[in-house]
Amino acid sequence: MTNDDVQVVEMDSLYDKHLADVRLYTEIINEQDIQIDEQLDHILIDVAINTLVAEGYKGEYEVSISIVDDEHIHRLNREHRGINRATDVLSFPQWDIVPKQSMDMPIHIGDIIISMDMAILQAKNYGHDIIREMAFLTVHSILHLLGYDHEADEQRVVMRAKEKEILKKLNITR
Repeated sequence: MTNDDVQVVEMDSLYDKHLADVRLYTEIINEQDIQIDEQLDHILIDVAINTLVAEGYKGEYEVSISIVDDEHIHRLNREHRGINRATDVLSFPQWDIVPKQSMDMPIHIGDIIISMDMAILQAKNYGHDIIREMAFLTVHSILHLLGYDHEADEQRVVMRAKEKEILKKLNITR
């Protein structure tokens, strides 16, 4: 693959995209009442694959992105983190450390759950559009799947800089 090898093939809600030395299979599942368009799907996929490329990954990877409502993410947050409230995004990594090079088959890096209700509210509160908010939540979550965290101030600074850099590269700004 070359840097110019960008191809998207849609199969229902499954997408296959190549960029640089990364091939990403993405399943986007809409589990809430607000219809999302194909443009948003493609932006989320672009954000995900560009995050892998920026972090030096090579090979084939898989990720699923579910878009849910506040009630659904509230339940998941309570069940998996013991926090009894809705949140904007949850990341469920499949690896402690994701291999930087895949071998014979795609590596499933994990699952992302985004609350559309929370994304709409946050976009309004931050004064930007829903596409920017969903892109931010996606890059944030992919970085979590790759092992980044933001519990300590130092970690937060590193993670925020990476989020900003990746979104800037894609011309997604506030």
